[in-house]
Amino acid sequence: MTWRDQARVERVIRGDEQAILHLHGHWSDPASIILGGRSYQAIRDASHAQAVMSTLRMTRTLVFIGHGSGLVDDNWGLFLRWTEDVFAGSEYRHYRLVRESERVRVQQAHPDAQRIVALSYGDNYDDLGPFLQSLVPAQGETPQTAEASAEPERHTVVLRINIGDQQYDWLSEATLRAKVHELFGDPDPQILTEVHVRVDRKAIHPREWRTIARQLLALRDTAKAAAPAGAKTRYIVAGQAPLPVFAYLGQLMQHVGGPIALINLRRGTDVWDVIDSEALTRGDRDLFAIDKPGLARDKSGRIALVVRCSIDYLYLEDPLAERVAAEGANLLCSYKITYSKSHKKEPMVATDLAVLLDHVRDALSWMGEEEVEADGLVVAIGGPAWVAFWIGLELNPYTLGDRVDFPNLVGRRYVPALASPMHTAPWIECPARILFAGAEPVNGARTRGAKAFDSIQDALELEHGRDNPVLKFRFKGAIRLDMFQREVELYSPDILHLHLHGRKDGNGFAFEKEGGDGKLVDADGFIEMLRSTKVRPALVVLSACNSAAMGPAMVARESLIASGIAECVVYMDGEVPYAVAIAFASVFYGVLARGNTLLTALDQGKSRVRAEWGEKSAQMIKYLLARGLAAEEIQLLPKPKKAR
Repeated sequence: MTWRDQARVERVIRGDEQAILHLHGHWSDPASIILGGRSYQAIRDASHAQAVMSTLRMTRTLVFIGHGSGLVDDNWGLFLRWTEDVFAGSEYRHYRLVRESERVRVQQAHPDAQRIVALSYGDNYDDLGPFLQSLVPAQGETPQTAEASAEPERHTVVLRINIGDQQYDWLSEATLRAKVHELFGDPDPQILTEVHVRVDRKAIHPREWRTIARQLLALRDTAKAAAPAGAKTRYIVAGQAPLPVFAYLGQLMQHVGGPIALINLRRGTDVWDVIDSEALTRGDRDLFAIDKPGLARDKSGRIALVVRCSIDYLYLEDPLAERVAAEGANLLCSYKITYSKSHKKEPMVATDLAVLLDHVRDALSWMGEEEVEADGLVVAIGGPAWVAFWIGLELNPYTLGDRVDFPNLVGRRYVPALASPMHTAPWIECPARILFAGAEPVNGARTRGAKAFDSIQDALELEHGRDNPVLKFRFKGAIRLDMFQREVELYSPDILHLHLHGRKDGNGFAFEKEGGDGKLVDADGFIEMLRSTKVRPALVVLSACNSAAMGPAMVARESLIASGIAECVVYMDGEVPYAVAIAFASVFYGVLARGNTLLTALDQGKSRVRAEWGEKSAQMIKYLLARGLAAEEIQLLPKPKKAR
């Protein structure tokens, strides 16, 4: 039936008849088909059709399938704008099915007020059919009879997380299994373990945080996949980790589709904290003090949501502002929620959590209502892990601006940790340190390293002026191997750019030695030397002929990437003229300095090469990434501050 069959539509909505409603028409009723401006106007003016859409929005869960860009058409676009105004505070969600690779981009297109969640049905289009089939009741059942059938099987999935150093007691599987049996009656819970290597909590490297983020995402996806079809699955989170881990995981767990509990053994005691979503009740007392800030509406930047679960916990606004400024942004203000008792004498309990979450929702509502150009939320939490987790459950990454940051407080300073979405967080603080190492052996062809360096500098001056606040270069144009190792150790570059000759067999570089002659260094020796410096650049650019053969060979032999020296390597496939390498680099770094992704910088650099030297030369420029990374999701440098 179509939107013009008004009587049948009402019967279907009331449940008296089953049919498929074609809101944009059907071939059997040509006048109902929506194709262009006039027909869109017709359905917008059809009050019955608009009332039906409104009724479906309020009484059903909408699932958008295969819409592409169709949700911005004249009819759906008007409908979604209306839902933003009317249902911004709704507790019910609707869903848009997309491939995993599209999920982040599609979610960004839907403001939180639309209450539409981009849900992945799989990696490929072929995954859509099985996913939809999994939503259909078993043969012979209607949704009503399925609901009225016997109590579904119960299943428990436990996410065990242990991240920290030797001073923290990691939660063993045996201890956890026994506690889950005691608390929830399941003698055989399915325990999924995602344990990061033991690290010093006070010195977790940004690269380790990115690894943790990927592990947590994989753990969440594994947990969802572990839920048997038709079973009532309870998810339990337990373990020891820094607070940003629990806040980030809480946000990831928003749509797992089952009750969630967090259980935790308090460090140094035999007391367990047990916070269960099915048993969460609101206490009568409200011991929280609210410090709502004023806002300067002529500025843009980020807002801090500060939650202190004790008057003894620190919040240091100046260090947090410095943390935000290091990414090229401003801290506009801090909205503070403070539990007015000492955790040493009267700690928060589970019934206080529901009260706290109400205050968090009020804070987010206030931030959304203020007419201020906020481009992100920074969450600073002082308190137990279960508070951080439940606050994460409340936070939509698109509530305010384009991301939520969870920094880690170490001593009296905040260091970057996790962000949601993680790929929007820049890898490197400004100014990024780049070590440009070149060699001009007297017994070899000129590499024109100085010209390459000058070209890159000139391009960056056009972007940022002579006093470049984004990239800080150190140029060594006639580098010997011993000098190179010393420079890497002393300068500790974020980006290492090598402008050298590559060996003909692709298995090394030509440095210089005393007297100016070339010194060939094989891949194994080069890798071992870099590993010994303990410096881990985020990006290595091998601007050397034949470095392609070296690149894949390195990966096979615990190379730059496999050995953990670098996460991204850009290299040259074949004998690339140095004019090509220079042209590529001057564009590549300029695009990176504007806060673009690695893929964008690569594409634009190759486009410059393609325009002058053709497709063959452009295809010689390639890259390698550590497992789990995607070039389109790597933002190495912060975006420049917005003009006020």
